[in-house]
Amino acid sequence: MSVSRRRFLRGAGGALLAYPLLESLMPSSILADNHTAPKRALWWFTPNGHNMEDWTPLTAGIDYNLSPILTPFAPYRDKMTVISGLRNYGVAPLDEPCEGHEGASAWLHCTSMAAGGDISVDQMLAAELGSHTLFASLEVGLKAPSGGHPSPISWAGPNQPLPKVVSAPGLFSRLFGSSLSLSPEEAERRQSLRLSVLDGVLEDLNDLTVRLPATDRMKLDQYTTALRELELRIEQSSDTSCEPGDPPAEHGLDEICEVMALAFECDLTRVMTFMLNNEGTNQAHTHLNIPETYHGLSHHDYDPEMLAKLTTIQTWQCQSFADSLLARLEAVTDIDGNTLLDNTSILYGSGLGDSHYHDNFDLPLVLFGGSNTFAHGHHLVAPDAALADLHLAMCQATGATFDSLGVAGTAPLEGLS
Repeated sequence: MSVSRRRFLRGAGGALLAYPLLESLMPSSILADNHTAPKRALWWFTPNGHNMEDWTPLTAGIDYNLSPILTPFAPYRDKMTVISGLRNYGVAPLDEPCEGHEGASAWLHCTSMAAGGDISVDQMLAAELGSHTLFASLEVGLKAPSGGHPSPISWAGPNQPLPKVVSAPGLFSRLFGSSLSLSPEEAERRQSLRLSVLDGVLEDLNDLTVRLPATDRMKLDQYTTALRELELRIEQSSDTSCEPGDPPAEHGLDEICEVMALAFECDLTRVMTFMLNNEGTNQAHTHLNIPETYHGLSHHDYDPEMLAKLTTIQTWQCQSFADSLLARLEAVTDIDGNTLLDNTSILYGSGLGDSHYHDNFDLPLVLFGGSNTFAHGHHLVAPDAALADLHLAMCQATGATFDSLGVAGTAPLEGLS
């Protein structure tokens, strides 16, 4: 079933009128230049650090060989950069491990958790790009927070972790609401009613304006402007459509990635985070014939058998990411002729390096996409460079204007372009 953005607004419209700041909640993805595609960013988090010996390529530069864990990324070699040596400053003193799993919680804000953390980079980016889409950002994952180290990665501010959607059907419902079930006749009826309601609201507000003091008139003018822009977007978007199809029935990684890719394709958001699992997860990978808990294996003390099992798990994680998300984004042609992957900067990695010691340095990181900004196809070694600078580089690729992050982020990471 085809669902136009116009119909989608009708499905959500009743609730939207309750908000005074409508402009920040409504999509404005009708581009003046049809050859310009939106730029997006996604952070994909994997828990518990990595087996760094099997993660890190042996050589730097363009002639590097993919390491054992990274071999599933071979089809995307020309659209990715392996990055080694980065440190998450502020999480722990130099050359000291993180306290517990704090490196995971601080992965996107790059400050100490002692004071409750800080706003994460995805939310900083959402503040700049959010006015262009219905959803300023989406926080997604496969597992709800639980005991141990739930470690959210997305933060609205100190002590303000953001919850994540952990169900493919739930994410689909959030994005497309109940409008999918509308018949064409009902959709047209609601569209006519929607526009007449807007006209009536604006008429009432205009009558009210003359009786208000100057400061309130200014606020009201902003509100009426937003309403008019809403009406204009509804009209302009009548020929713009995306095709979400039927909602997924399953809750697995492939299903939720299908909905995530759809959110980018339909330009419902341009900022997203995804947690493959919670930090400190005790998941057993029985489908890989590994019954031991993942957290237990991560404290390997360099036991060869445990390290080999970590390599198996982490190679599977890379393969799942490649098959479930990268392949989908690469298969969709954006309005500028590039693929969605080309127009999306994606960071794949973990908040810890060597998991046995909870290292916050030499972090395992791979940057994908953002092809108009980044010169991919190499292994970049940047000893002790700031993780925050990599985040800034991703945000700059989307057109963001802020130039600092955390305690050490001061400029986009060098060597990526």
